[in-house]
Amino acid sequence: MRPASDSAPSDATRLRGALAHAFGDLPPADLDALAALFEEKPVSRGTCLFSEGDAATQVFVLLAGRLRVSVGSYDTTRVIGEIGPGETVGEVGAVTGRPRSATVEAVKESLLAVCSREKFMGLAEQRPQLLMRLIGIVADRARQAERLPSTLTITIVPLSSGAHVQAFVNDLRRALEEQGRTSLLNREGAGEGGDADAHATGSGFLERLDHLSTGADHLLYFAEGRVGPFVERGITQADRIVLLADADDPPARREVEERLASWLGPVPTATHLVLLHPAGRAHPTGTARWLDERTLTAHHHARSGRADDAARVARHLTGCPVGLVLGGGGARGAGHIGVIRALQEHGVPIDTIAGTSSGAAVACQFGLTLDTALVQEENRKSFIANRPFRRLSLPWVSLVSREALDRVALDTWGDLDLADLWLPISAVSCDISQSRRVLHRRGPVWEAVRASTALPGIATPLFASQGVLVDGGVIDNVPTRELSESCGGGLVAVDIAPEEAIAVDYAHLALPSPWVLLWRRFRPWGKAPAVPTLVEVLLRSFTVASAARRAALEQEADLVLRPPLAAYGLLDFDKLDEMVAAAYADALPRVAAFKSAQQARSAGNKALAWARPSST
Repeated sequence: MRPASDSAPSDATRLRGALAHAFGDLPPADLDALAALFEEKPVSRGTCLFSEGDAATQVFVLLAGRLRVSVGSYDTTRVIGEIGPGETVGEVGAVTGRPRSATVEAVKESLLAVCSREKFMGLAEQRPQLLMRLIGIVADRARQAERLPSTLTITIVPLSSGAHVQAFVNDLRRALEEQGRTSLLNREGAGEGGDADAHATGSGFLERLDHLSTGADHLLYFAEGRVGPFVERGITQADRIVLLADADDPPARREVEERLASWLGPVPTATHLVLLHPAGRAHPTGTARWLDERTLTAHHHARSGRADDAARVARHLTGCPVGLVLGGGGARGAGHIGVIRALQEHGVPIDTIAGTSSGAAVACQFGLTLDTALVQEENRKSFIANRPFRRLSLPWVSLVSREALDRVALDTWGDLDLADLWLPISAVSCDISQSRRVLHRRGPVWEAVRASTALPGIATPLFASQGVLVDGGVIDNVPTRELSESCGGGLVAVDIAPEEAIAVDYAHLALPSPWVLLWRRFRPWGKAPAVPTLVEVLLRSFTVASAARRAALEQEADLVLRPPLAAYGLLDFDKLDEMVAAAYADALPRVAAFKSAQQARSAGNKALAWARPSST
């Protein structure tokens, strides 16, 4: 970890040093003449230096902070890069005299050196070395497609106090260090024996932050203590903001949160809420009260003293969580339990899960318990002991009793909210009233699971505020698209839908009556006829649309597992243990190979830090 006491360059050499960095090895006389033209100018977060199409009237050198470069306007805006300390801004327009080709704005509180184009070009024409260096910078800039910052600044804003809060910050720092070099700045280090708020008001403080960031992958800024300049500077310098709170404290907004909007300005900043729980807590409760009070990018739960929970939060903050996608397939969903067990045994983290149908049910069960043995027992109780699919109804809306399915869902989940699960869970259902996919991330768990598992024709749809909801397999049976772009640490997809063709022993006109088929299926001798049942026809029919996406799984996921469960039927819930064992045995060597491949790629790749031997 970088020590917080590293000193920043002195004010006397700041501008000259920055110009030397920006313009290279110029003669001292040229540097002195150049420094005389520039004036320092502090700018607040969100300040626009110039917009695309503006006349080029000034040249800038960034002394501290960060700038963002974008093209387009309104909803077509595209970020093409970011500018760090020591880099020039606007030199292309100075040389060519053309209008600005992009918009540049401050994404952190920044300090600039500014010079008019007229003065700058006047000096450049008198100093050949300066002119040649300027032309070189313009040429280099034209070859750069993108300039992104190397250091991610994560500002932790504690909403609660206590030793467990400090302990989590330490665990988070260690988790970030597993990914890359990490600097930490807290109030004590910022004060250097004095008042941190007094130090934070000077422009030298911004340079100090940049100095701590030099060569680091992450800067962890612990904005602790009273609300003042030190906390404000941490907010205005943040790429990520973490609101850290004890889950048992009142969820009301704190004073510092009321000031966030004014401090952040128009620049959007990802804001995460981390709720700390006692180590022995079964599961979170009441999370919705915290979320309803705030506008957040994401929320996370962590148990005190659990380094693995802090590592999960770290992966989410740095954009490299490991995702798991669980597909639908009725009773075959038991195979997901075996796959998760194999992933856990090989040390592959599971940071977020998306699921459809039985995949959504297992995702929620694991998100609640983090224990595959408990998930297996819950499925035994729900589908073997209670047998809800054996309770038939007058087939007006469905074959299976609505009351039976609702009772299992309510008995299992009660009033638990999706936000109360340890992991972020996404359940997919389909609104057949508007032919659209519905993504469940908040709200009662029982409704999300009940909707996502409502097999059309078999189970009654869930009539909810989002529409008439049925099994998500109608539209996307293995919903990798929900996680493919956000899981930089890897994505594992599990497809349990049948791949084999439906076998039929009869020509259409020779098909016997249902009574004959029933007799031949259950007679003690002879082979049962190969004719699809009503349930099989319904299952295949509603997965036709999503089956077309199966080919895309290999491109969207890093590992695709297809457990050998073809011999098991849609309603073979009594074969639970067999399917768990079969999927586990099949997944174990495949997961081992995946872990080895990721480990081989992990050197220098912080997104795959979880795969390194030191982190297992």
